[in-house]
Amino acid sequence: MFYMAIPYLILAALATGYLLFRRRRTGRVTFKVRQTLFNRVNLDLLLTVVLICLLCAFFLWSDLNKYNEIAAAGNDVESRWIYGARIVFYLLLAAVFGARQLERPALRERGISSARWFWPWNQIKSYRWNGLVLQFKIRTARKEITESWSVAPEQKQELDRLLRQNIKKQEKKTGKKKPARR
Repeated sequence: MFYMAIPYLILAALATGYLLFRRRRTGRVTFKVRQTLFNRVNLDLLLTVVLICLLCAFFLWSDLNKYNEIAAAGNDVESRWIYGARIVFYLLLAAVFGARQLERPALRERGISSARWFWPWNQIKSYRWNGLVLQFKIRTARKEITESWSVAPEQKQELDRLLRQNIKKQEKKTGKKKPARR
């Protein structure tokens, strides 16, 4: 029954590989942002979490029904292990995905990161505040995108100071003047 552990091993390998790759690429966290979770800025992340959790719940419900049928018959132990393992897998998958999507944004040594992605300092074109919403203009290879964070009020001043400092360092490295707006 070793084959039943394969999805768990794949999930563990992917999670570990992702964490090691991310740590190597992004550097250590210099400032964690406390964001307002239930905000229109985070609506896409929350909807994604709900959608994936509903999908996992559907498969979980289906496997629970099949598990109960097999348990009531009482004769196929191997099938119960298979469906039991799948039930655990869907629960773990929903938990891992939910934790990843609800990750707090952070300033890191080499850039900014959020649940959406990581952007190096040299890709950040500018930032500005819209009340308590911090908006970054990010230059990618093909287009310019906007990343928005809803920030707790007590962190706004410190976050602004750190962003000015990091963008100023990047200007010195590249020799270009970037417009960093507040």
